[in-house]
Amino acid sequence: MTVDAHHHLTQSFGKAQAFGRPSEIFKQVWEPLEHALDADTAYLATKLSALEWLRGGFTTVADAGTRAPIDAEVLARAAEDAGIRCVLGKVCSDLKLAGPPEFQERAYGLPGLEAKYGCVPAKFSPINDSGGPLTVKALLDDQVQVADIFTTTPAIEKNDLVVLEDPKNNFLAQQAIALIRKDQVPQGAQDVINKVSKTLTTQDLIRLNDRVSGDEKASTVQAAKDWVSDKGL
Repeated sequence: MTVDAHHHLTQSFGKAQAFGRPSEIFKQVWEPLEHALDADTAYLATKLSALEWLRGGFTTVADAGTRAPIDAEVLARAAEDAGIRCVLGKVCSDLKLAGPPEFQERAYGLPGLEAKYGCVPAKFSPINDSGGPLTVKALLDDQVQVADIFTTTPAIEKNDLVVLEDPKNNFLAQQAIALIRKDQVPQGAQDVINKVSKTLTTQDLIRLNDRVSGDEKASTVQAAKDWVSDKGL
């Protein structure tokens, strides 16, 4: 297997224009060329590149990105039709992101994504439902490809959504914590509250949310009673 680890499949139409050009080639050739491509011409450009690389003995190519306003699926289909292995992926600047309006300014929102990951989405769509059904629908309908949603939202598991990793800890953990006035709550009640806090898990919260906001529409009191009973508290 011979691998080309860095290629731009949609640039095949510009090779004749690029010959002998100075360092401004990106602005003079590649940017206007790729921005002018639609799904059909991007498919043809990609397939031409793939066939040329197969003729040159390459069996796998890693595409380093395109400026063409098309979905990566177009490149994938062209590479598959040509018969070459292709490594593709979307980067942050290709994606539309949804979140509550304040996500634009909060430290963990757009400023944090850019500062810690160099991530500047193609577009931010403010949806004021705290990661609720409108945000989920926008994600499922591909109006956006990334969304700020609480990890306790049942829709993540129900729709096989992928929770992205955060190795640089941009998003701080948000724990469910009971706050009381110690002088107003008896010690026995404090012990019970502490035991509940110790027992309650993220998966428990997901199931409780699903019972209350899902198809069952259970009351919060009934859902809490059942949970306490199940845990033997």
